[in-house]
Amino acid sequence: MKFASQIFLVSIISLAIGSSASAQLPPKSTDVEGYTFRHITDRFGTDRLPRVSSNGLVTWEGFTEGGSVQVFLSDVSEGATTEQVTNNSGVNLRPVVNAHGDLAWTNRDNFNDSFNQEVFVRSGSTGIVTQVTNDPADNRREERYPDINDNGIVVWGARTLSDPGRFFLDSYDINSGELTNFDSLRAYRPHISNDNVIESVSVGTFIDLPSQEGVNFPIARDVGYRLFRRGEINHLNQVVIEAEPEGEPNANLEGPRDILFWDGSELQLVYSSPVFVGRADLNSSGILAFEGLGGLPGSQSTPDDFEVFVYDTNTNQLTQLTDDTYNDQWPTVLEDGSIVWMGAGNYPNSTNFSAADHDIFIATPLPLPAPLVGDFNADQDVDVDDIDFYVGNIGLPVTEELAQLDLTVDGQIDTDDLQTMVENHVQTSNGETGTFLGDVNLDGNVSVLEDAFLLVGNLGALATSYAQGDLNLDGTVNVLEDGMVLIGNLGASNAPAP
Repeated sequence: MKFASQIFLVSIISLAIGSSASAQLPPKSTDVEGYTFRHITDRFGTDRLPRVSSNGLVTWEGFTEGGSVQVFLSDVSEGATTEQVTNNSGVNLRPVVNAHGDLAWTNRDNFNDSFNQEVFVRSGSTGIVTQVTNDPADNRREERYPDINDNGIVVWGARTLSDPGRFFLDSYDINSGELTNFDSLRAYRPHISNDNVIESVSVGTFIDLPSQEGVNFPIARDVGYRLFRRGEINHLNQVVIEAEPEGEPNANLEGPRDILFWDGSELQLVYSSPVFVGRADLNSSGILAFEGLGGLPGSQSTPDDFEVFVYDTNTNQLTQLTDDTYNDQWPTVLEDGSIVWMGAGNYPNSTNFSAADHDIFIATPLPLPAPLVGDFNADQDVDVDDIDFYVGNIGLPVTEELAQLDLTVDGQIDTDDLQTMVENHVQTSNGETGTFLGDVNLDGNVSVLEDAFLLVGNLGALATSYAQGDLNLDGTVNVLEDGMVLIGNLGASNAPAP
């Protein structure tokens, strides 16, 4: 409750500060290569803890001027409208949304009465709000941390006043209205995808919900950790986990952490930190996001500042997505690799911002450039390195591995493909595409001084590159097969006619 109370206080302070004070803040960094950044919310008053669906719906809890906390819903498209889902005097927390627009959240009268907290849902098809739990006064339960899958199954952890040390798994089916208490299944912060639930506290339990049977999953102490804390699961039943190393627990639960990725068969270390990293999320394409204290080497982040990081399990590339002196936290990942999070500070073109205020942000990966024909080494240009892919392959039949070299699509790799490569696809230093055989230095012109001299200097020598004058890439530079071709094209240029 300490964190929630602090956020509440900060939100009220931010409303009082006003734009005159916040205008002193330097802008947030938005120059991470490969992403575009923008606001989803831009107002005074804290918007926090965003969650997204697989198709781009986003929900969050937001503080209002009256001091209540309400649920909001939008989508990540630019210019999308925002709906305030709840409008009451209570505290509406931890909303989640699925691809059908079904919502779940918890509500209580005030921040300090967690045992009077109930689960609510709203159907995306009918808009009807249902109070799922309504505990009697003599058997009050604390329900917290709901999650929802695309089948309309909501799960959460619940504990009773009579047994406050243990949380158990509860679930609710929005479509059938069936409420189930799994009193034999421990669950503090469950997450669900398909019909599998990951419960990451203590040992790390992976449960098939219909059968209530455990799925093979590593136990924290068996792999060198004191316990697993937060976990998220995707549609492929892959899991990302915040793991706490062996040793004394940190009183604030913000000591050293590792981020681990379970691909279904192996547990992989993604990131290890001597300070807190956690609150990780993932999509079904292997893109992970998490928050951490401080930044990577060269970052302007301070040691006590939270930043958002992205890890691509396909390339093992780690990117620090945010880099400023304000907190950026609670990242969540869309299926297209976009990252949504809550952040404080001055985003470029903000109308409302302050160091104490939090808004919802999104970073969208830029589309990859279309592959270039002839870019055999995938470095986004077509040059002599790509021409030299034909070395040792001319005369070979097309295989799956060599198919890209068959530019004439005749089932054979031959000098016709090499000629097509040079004349139609290679990029020259004068900015044009395609040149002439004999343009040894690929400047767009076949000349005596710059091309013929290169060839003559290597006459009779063994060659491994077109750049040596071996125009047919047969391994030697000779007069008949290389020199005569160059002479035939002397004076030719790929420069556009004036």
